[in-house]
Amino acid sequence: MKFYAKLQRLFSVFLFAALLATCQAAAAAQNQEKGCIDSSRFFSANSFLTWRAVNVRWLQVVNCNEWVSLREYPSVEAERLIAVPLGAWVRFLGYAPNEFTQVEYRGYYGYILSDYLE
Repeated sequence: MKFYAKLQRLFSVFLFAALLATCQAAAAAQNQEKGCIDSSRFFSANSFLTWRAVNVRWLQVVNCNEWVSLREYPSVEAERLIAVPLGAWVRFLGYAPNEFTQVEYRGYYGYILSDYLE
């Protein structure tokens, strides 16, 4: 009987984590529509039911005509992974060499010249 109780608890933890991820995505989309993304706070699971706050920083694409290139590595010589349109929001991951910023956009991880982000 203990096995089934442990299995049920494990299933409920995974179900709760999936529900939380869905709620976070909906909250992020709602905040993005309102333009209230900077310094948003989300909560993430850390080892089952211990929770910790995580700061998420968002940047907007600016100073371009239509789009900027999300590049594979921090160089203008690098292959373009995807075109990120003017006004799009990207998740800040860190600063990189050659005046680039490491970001995530729609599941793509790469680098954008810092002059095009605000």
